[in-house]
Order: sequence, then structure tokens, then C-alpha cells
Amino acid sequence: MASNNAFFGILDVSLGIITIPCLPTIVAEWVALIPLAIHLASYQDDYITTGNISLLGRLPASLFPALGTFSNLVRFLEQGAGYLDYASMKGGFSQKAWDVNWGSAFPVANGAASASIISFLTKKRRPATVKIDALANPTPSSPASSVRSTQEAEKASNIKYRPQVLNIYNFDRVDEKRQKRQLLRYMLSQIRALRIFQALQVLVLIGLCVFFIISGAFGTAAIVLIRVISEIFIHSITIHRPVGYLKNNETHDACMLVAAHENAMEWHLYVGDRGIVDTLLNKPMIVPPEGRMARMAALWFRCAHGGQLIAMTFVAAQKGWDGVCLIILLAAHYIFCWLCGRDALVSNWMEREEIEVKVGSFELSGRHAVMGAIQILSGTKIDHWMDSIIIPHPRRDFWLESLMLPEDHSAPCPKELNEFDEQRVKRDVVMAREAVRLIKQHMLSLAEVV
Repeated sequence: MASNNAFFGILDVSLGIITIPCLPTIVAEWVALIPLAIHLASYQDDYITTGNISLLGRLPASLFPALGTFSNLVRFLEQGAGYLDYASMKGGFSQKAWDVNWGSAFPVANGAASASIISFLTKKRRPATVKIDALANPTPSSPASSVRSTQEAEKASNIKYRPQVLNIYNFDRVDEKRQKRQLLRYMLSQIRALRIFQALQVLVLIGLCVFFIISGAFGTAAIVLIRVISEIFIHSITIHRPVGYLKNNETHDACMLVAAHENAMEWHLYVGDRGIVDTLLNKPMIVPPEGRMARMAALWFRCAHGGQLIAMTFVAAQKGWDGVCLIILLAAHYIFCWLCGRDALVSNWMEREEIEVKVGSFELSGRHAVMGAIQILSGTKIDHWMDSIIIPHPRRDFWLESLMLPEDHSAPCPKELNEFDEQRVKRDVVMAREAVRLIKQHMLSLAEVV
């Protein structure tokens, strides 16, 4: 009886069309539990789903969605903007943005999409981190004129700073020559969106479903059938872009700082085309669908979630070759995600929207150097954007005043500050100015990342 269970499963039923060898009982028991144990939607799944929809511009399709993904689509279709607000702050990757030009601070609106873009840019062509230490490498234009005596310089150099990493992303539109060079690659990337390719996908999945049925893998066949029907509903729902999508409503470029929190050690500065940056960080990238079709799709995905739960638990109870088939389907899903994962989503999005980015990474000594460099690079006189990062204080006021003066001028030190404070501020100003010089020099030499 044990061998029959390993052959046909607990039901001991087979259509008898395909002869399948017997499985060892331990294998039958084990493989039936693996998908149910590991293929569950994580607490970050809402977050990831919104990022995929934002980059794709449609509902995401998957060969074998994690158990719980269909329920996320239900909430997206039923709750709309409320779901987007909730999901963008979920998943442990919520970030805060500071608009340097306007002085405002806000949570990043498209957390998953922007995080995917940053991950793609840093992995695709990881820039070598440029270490900036103004006092260790003095230049004629800055440290020599700012430190008045050897004793003062030694005192300033004894201050311990926590290293800070500043990643800079310069967003721009692809020029006409690059558009022509990218045309063939973009056309190839769009083949998967063709109706004929989608129809072929459905036919392959139907054939796979029939094969599983005649093999007696009924649970796996049910999961594939749910995927086929879901494909139809996915392509029946149109996700629109907002009216101001990637449009600039100001006359200046962007300068927005992003980090996990105010006490971060790694900072991300978004500069360049304000339409792109503002859309990524501050505006919705999609408009949730409404209407009868959206309600029907939500009803189906609710049923699909229940059906998938029943099918996966059925396989865990049935065992036999049904569990092996489900493991094979799971492996195919992971391979497909690895080949066409989030990097491909980001790359296709950038090509479709004709966007290019220059990336630079810099390590500076201390937070004042980072914030001072950003303040100079922005060219703005607004400074209250950094209030939650560097609290208002007479020493900060003296630092900002000195930062905005020409290099051959010095601001009078306030009476409430001592000599230590004065030398520390002067060192911070020197580091910020040297950082700006090296950042500008380095960013001009960078190749574009597409």
C-alpha cells in the first residue's frame, strides 16, 4: 500500500494514460511539503507588487504566484489609492525624501519602484567609491587658506567623523542618437508584449495543464489552470498613467535627498530632470483601475486565492508525483524570475520612457560634509530642509553662513561659540567645498548607465 501511495498518492487514483515510476515514500512525503512551506507571500509582498505594477504599467503575471499574491491584487483593485499609500510604506524599505530646493520632507511615494531602480543602477555598473578627505589631500584653493596655523589644523584634525556615503544619480532624457541605437533593443524587449506571444504562452500553459492531468498531478494542474485564467484577467485590466507622469511642473532641475532615516550612513541624491525625479519620489506612477471589469477581476482573484490555497494543501495531503510536479513548477518559476527579474523590469522601464542615468558614489568624512556639499551643489539659499538631520544651532548657522561665502572670505564667529567650535566649522566648510569640487569633476567623466 505504501508503494501505491508513493505512485498514485493518497487517493490511489490514476487515469492510466501515462505510466510513471514509483517514488520512495520519503521523497513523496518531502516534496509535497516543500512548496507549501517556502512559497508563501512575505510581509513585503504588497510593497513588491506595487513596485512591479508601477514599472510595468499593468498587473504583473507570474508562472507560479506565491500563495497570497492573488489576495494582494484583490486589495489593489478594490482599495485603489489607499492600497498604494499603505503598500508604499510597508516591507521594511520605507524611505524619506528631502526636497533641497523647496525645503520639504516626505515619505517616498513609490518606495519599491525607486528602490528597484537604485538597486539596478548600483548593480549594473557599480561605480568605484571616491573617498574624499579634504584635509588629507589639501588643494591650493581650499585648505591652505582656511587653516591659519599648524596648531589649529592639528586640533581640527583630532575630531572623529563617522564616514558617510553619498550616491548621486543624475537623471536625464535620452538624446536622439542614443534613441536610434536603442531602437532595436527596445523592439526586442517588446516582443513579449505582443498578442501572439501572449496567446502562445496561454497555449503552452494549457498543454502543460493537460499533461499534469493525464499524469495524475491534479493539484499542480489546478494551479496551472488558475494561472491561465488569471492571464486573461490580467490583460483585460488597463493600468493608466497619471496626467503629470514624468512631466516637470517647475522651471528648475531636481535636487532631492533620500535615505532610510535622518541618522543614515548612506544617502542617495537624485538630481537632473525634475519630471523624472519628482514622479519617482513624490507622485503616483499609476492610476488604480475602476469600473465593472476591475470588479470582475477582483472577484476572480479572490476565487483564485482560495483555489490556489486548496490546490497547494491538496498536493501536501495527496503526495505522490503531484508533489514532484509542483516542485518542478516551482523551480521553473524561480528560474524564470531569475532570468527576467526586477533588473529586467527596470531596464525595460528606462528604455520605454527614454531615460538615462549617471551614477557616482562618494565617501565623505562626516554628515556636515555631505549636507554642505548638497547645499552648495543645489545652489539654493533654503536650508530648513536639513532641520531634522542637523538641528538648528548657532554652530550650524555659523557653518551655513561660512559655506555660502567666497573661499577668500570668512564669517565672524558668534560670541557663544568657542575656539573648538570655530575650528570644527572651518574644517567642515573645507571638506564640503572640496567634496563639491571632486564631485563635479568626477560626475562629468562618468559614462551613462541605461
